[in-house]
Parts: sequence; C-alpha cells; structure tokens
Amino acid sequence: MNGGAGNDVMIGGGGQDAFIFNGGKDRVVDFPDDVDTLVLDDSLWVGKLSVREVVRSYAEVKGNDILFTFSGGNTLRVLGEDDKGDLLNDIDII
Repeated sequence: MNGGAGNDVMIGGGGQDAFIFNGGKDRVVDFPDDVDTLVLDDSLWVGKLSVREVVRSYAEVKGNDILFTFSGGNTLRVLGEDDKGDLLNDIDII
C-alpha cells in the first residue's frame, strides 16, 4: 500500500500488508507485529543505513505510537506500536 505524495492514513486489511513510505506525513493504522511490513525509501536519509540504524536515528516512542521523523518534515507514525525493537524485523529498505 503506497500513500504516495501528501499526508495519508494507511489502513491494512486482513493478512499481510506492506506500507510503502517515501515522504509526507503519513499514519499507519492496523500494524500487527511480525505480520505487516514497513517499506522505507532510502531517499529519506543520507547514506546507506541498516534497519537498526534507521530505527535508532529516526524513530521514537510517542505515547502508544512510534513516530519516525525524517528531514524535510517527513513523518511516519505507526499507531498502536510502542516498542521500537518490535519493528526491527518488520522493515524493508528500498
């Protein structure tokens, strides 16, 4: 599921979903750990980073959510997920 340009709310259905984020101010709803995948475009940061480095550098827990804050005001909020470690095996970088 690709939110595209702009500010979007992405809601997955039953089963496995892939949420593609390449900019904007997006929110992901319905993100079960070890089922769904966040797909992050590496143009959001400078240099080659591992998933662990991306999470460490750009993600923070905000209440019951995880908020990724990238340059240029680009943000991705994963609602209902409050453990950054849970995301480490749920992120692909393109």
